[in-house]
Amino acid sequence: MPTLTITLLTLGVLIIGRVFGQDFKGSKWIYAKNNQTFSSTTLTLRTNATFRVDISGADVGCYFSGHYQKRGDTILLDKNVIEQTHSTFATQFFLLDGLLIAIVDTGIKNDDKVDTLYIANRLSGVQQLEWQ
Repeated sequence: MPTLTITLLTLGVLIIGRVFGQDFKGSKWIYAKNNQTFSSTTLTLRTNATFRVDISGADVGCYFSGHYQKRGDTILLDKNVIEQTHSTFATQFFLLDGLLIAIVDTGIKNDDKVDTLYIANRLSGVQQLEWQ
């Protein structure tokens, strides 16, 4: 009997986590992506000032997460987290209608750097919020 209870409890937790897991992390504010031939990069900004960057290649994928700040039309991602992407992702983006345009650091040379992300989903009304 204890084995059945543990099994049912585990399945219940997994199902609830799968259904409501994203809500525990905060509502999505912006979901943006950059699809290239053999790779893709996505950026998810949440209303609780956290972000997640997913980088996928032909044979490997990884993600990085941290906090961001919004100052006017500029999004500033946590520099310590972005440094882990080996300069393939910028720390600052300019928010323009349906685009996130990277503000590129000219001191960093990398041909694989993501320069523009296309906003696929954006929660309306939240763009006026300012996080300091």
